[in-house]
Amino acid sequence: MTSRRSSGTMLLVFLLSTMTLASSIQKVQGQGPVPVISSLAPDPVNSDFEVIIDFDATVDASVFPLLNYSNCDWNNPQSVSGDDSIWTLQITPTTDGEVTVQAPAGIYQDSALNWNSESNLLRRTYDSQGPVPVISSLAPDPVNSGFEITIDFDKTVSPFVFPLLNYSNCDWSNPQSVSGDDSVWTLQISPVVDGEVMVQVPAGIYQDDALNWNLESNLFSRTYAPHDIAITNVIPSKTVVGQGFSLNVNVTAANQGDYTESFNVTVYANTTIIETKTNITLTSGNTTNITFIWNTTGFAKGNYTIKAVANPLLGETDTDDNTRTDGWVIVAMVGDISSDIPGVPDGKVDMVDMYEVAKRFGLNYPDPRFVANFDVDGDNKIDMVDMWIVSKEFGKIDP
Repeated sequence: MTSRRSSGTMLLVFLLSTMTLASSIQKVQGQGPVPVISSLAPDPVNSDFEVIIDFDATVDASVFPLLNYSNCDWNNPQSVSGDDSIWTLQITPTTDGEVTVQAPAGIYQDSALNWNSESNLLRRTYDSQGPVPVISSLAPDPVNSGFEITIDFDKTVSPFVFPLLNYSNCDWSNPQSVSGDDSVWTLQISPVVDGEVMVQVPAGIYQDDALNWNLESNLFSRTYAPHDIAITNVIPSKTVVGQGFSLNVNVTAANQGDYTESFNVTVYANTTIIETKTNITLTSGNTTNITFIWNTTGFAKGNYTIKAVANPLLGETDTDDNTRTDGWVIVAMVGDISSDIPGVPDGKVDMVDMYEVAKRFGLNYPDPRFVANFDVDGDNKIDMVDMWIVSKEFGKIDP
């Protein structure tokens, strides 16, 4: 009986010893704490940020924090879980570039004395510099028309406020992101008046991915000096001309731009072309007088409005003054020059017409008393030829 009890006791002791040994082996060979490092900070960052080191078990806090880290310093370690399993750290980047933090293996022990495994490698890009915009253009200086500018930021910027610019003597249109990452933009610039055109990106308008505000750009400028031709005066030499005779139309053209120009001018009687002068060359800031000859043969009798048109130049924007309507001419029956209203024909050739020619007989251009209407044949002198032409028609009435 005693022998059986002794054997049973020994078996129980053996089983308990085996279980204890197995438990000890299991603890020794158990899983070590696994740290995971995370952060709510964006990537990239532009300031200090907090990281969270989350062990999946309580660890010995006496050595915390022993970490591998680069391009940063750390401070203010805090256990935030109450059981030393979750910690926070403030990370202070050193220079622009990549910041890394990692918990190496074999540093921290849990309550079973298992050593931790290596954590993930936390990365953040530290970017403390605001984007720098540079404005440029392939347009020459000076320019004579609208042109395109390129605004090149040295990194991606938020497109939502583009384009907010400082600009003068121009309007802009058609903003386009041309780089695929909103770092390079183009704009069409339309100058308003002659003079300097300026464009600049002010500081503190655009943010990069790290939420840095942009720096001020260079001050971009171009001088707007357009091609610009104008017709400033149109003066017919006569207000009354006998049908089939000729008169001069004197036109003044001005180069109001900054370039030597070559252009054409056409003179019209109502809508009918009288004559076109081609390849008129005029230097910047100067004027020229051009004489056109209107032979009224084939024109019906009546009142004609005289107009001169300079063809628009390549790149010319101010074309309103390329056309000038200034003067009228009556094509009348030959010899019908005047009436009771001086300078207005009355449809008959009578003593009034003879008298008006006779009282100016012998006057030649440029005598200030010379009146071209009574120089019937247009040879710049009022003589017997003019008297003879009128007298030959004396008594006729316009049907």
